[in-house]
Amino acid sequence: MRGPRSFLVLYLLSGCAALLYEVLWVREVALALGNTATTIGLFLATFMAGLAGGSWGAGRWVARVPPRVALRQYAVLEVVIALSAILVPTAFSLCLPLWAAVYDDASTSLLFAAVRIAGCAAIVAIPTLAMGASYPLAVRWMDRRADLPAGLSYAVNTVGATIGALLAGFVLLPTVGRSGTTLVGVGLNLFAAVGAWALSLHGDDLAPVRAPLPHQRAHTPVVAPREARWLVLAAIAISGA
Repeated sequence: MRGPRSFLVLYLLSGCAALLYEVLWVREVALALGNTATTIGLFLATFMAGLAGGSWGAGRWVARVPPRVALRQYAVLEVVIALSAILVPTAFSLCLPLWAAVYDDASTSLLFAAVRIAGCAAIVAIPTLAMGASYPLAVRWMDRRADLPAGLSYAVNTVGATIGALLAGFVLLPTVGRSGTTLVGVGLNLFAAVGAWALSLHGDDLAPVRAPLPHQRAHTPVVAPREARWLVLAAIAISGA
C-alpha cells in the first residue's frame, strides 16, 4: 500500500473507529451513570476536550518533525488508541463502586457531577488524546503531497466518522454487542497502524513538495496580529459549540 491516496483510506478507517468508540462509550456511560442529558453531555464534553488537547499538544511541535517520522508516530498513536480502547470497558466497571459511593454520600449534585467528569476524563484520556494528536501528524504527512490538499485528510476522516457512528448505532451494537464493537474498532486502528508504518518505509520524504502558487512566490506571507488570531480561534470555538 503506497502513496497519499492509500493514507486517505487509512485515515478514513481511523475516523470510523473513533466514532465507533464514541457511540460505544456513550452507551457504557449511560449504563453506568444513567441515560440522562447531563450524563451524556458531561461525557461528550470530556471526549471532545481530549481530542482538543491532543491536537493542540501535537500541533505545537509537529512542524519540526520530518513527514516520514510523523507518519510513524501516527502509526504508533493508532496502536495506543487500540490498546487503550480494549481497557475502557474494564475501567468503567472499576469506577462503578466509586460512583455509587459518591452518589450515596454526595450532599450536592455538583460533587457527583465533578466525580463523574473526573472519572470519565481519566478513562478516556489516553485514547482521546491520541486521537486528537493523530490529526496534526496526518496533516504534516499530507502537507508535502503535491497533488492533494492537506485539508482533504480532515474531510475523509469526517466521512469515516459518519460511517462509524452509523455502523455502531444501527449495525454493530445490535448484532455483536459492546465487546464485538470494541474489537471492530481495534481492528480498524491496527490496520491503519500497519498500513501507515508500511507507507513510511517507501522514502516518502523524497516525494515532490507542493509547489508554491505564483502569488505565494511574489509576496511575503502576511501574519495576522495576535489579537486577530485569538478572535478567529474564539469564532471557531463558538461555531463548534
